[in-house]
Amino acid sequence: MSRLPQIEEHTACDVCHRTMLKGEWAEPYLTPSRERRLVCQLCAPHAQREGWIRESAAPNAPAQPQRQPERRGFRRFAARRREAASTFREAAAEREPENQPPREDTTEGNGHDEASAAPVLARLRKRAEPRKPRQIHAVPTNAQLKIGRALDLFNASEHPRTIGGLARTLGAPSASAVPAKASAAEIALTIAWELSWYQFTVDLSDPHEPVQLRAQGQELAELDEGVRAWNLETDEEGCLAPIGSSEQDTKPEPVAATQSGGEALD
Repeated sequence: MSRLPQIEEHTACDVCHRTMLKGEWAEPYLTPSRERRLVCQLCAPHAQREGWIRESAAPNAPAQPQRQPERRGFRRFAARRREAASTFREAAAEREPENQPPREDTTEGNGHDEASAAPVLARLRKRAEPRKPRQIHAVPTNAQLKIGRALDLFNASEHPRTIGGLARTLGAPSASAVPAKASAAEIALTIAWELSWYQFTVDLSDPHEPVQLRAQGQELAELDEGVRAWNLETDEEGCLAPIGSSEQDTKPEPVAATQSGGEALD
């Protein structure tokens, strides 16, 4: 009996090198050197931070040869050395005593050197200025409030879309939310099936990218007992909520009893 060729083919993510499960899909991205890479939905934020763009967003982008990293590093190193030398000459000229005759500058294009050194001096003065205090978001002190805030951040991210796609194939998962041991401002979210699990970390003090995928595996025995206390449920869209919260939201409000005349009983 011959096997179907599409069953034998397996697609793997070029970022995490994980084989795609049934129901997942990998989207083609283009690196800055125009190399084609397949990226899963969970690794899409990492690819965007590295400067990769979706192939569908630039279908006619010409392919370019990739530069050697050693050559780029040497050019950056040479540029930094030229900037440092120019800054050192300017600082040495300011420290010269007034009664000492000025040195003769034999370098051609002195006016051009001063103009090019001006941005460097401006950056140095800017670095010398005191830094502004870092804005830190207030983190709730109550564990339930932390978990509620973490669920809001997770549901507002792009990860529920992936969880919803897997749930349509693998069924409804088990999920839990517990405070992380590493930091008081982090909540660990675990979403697991019988043959696969994902663990996210929600940093309540990070205003830019609070939700990050930290670990994944295939066996439930790999998880600690503390995170296997399932206290969350998922909906069709992959969003997380405490168990029983949907029933409480849909429970009808009690109606006051009325007399035959239509007036409410006291």
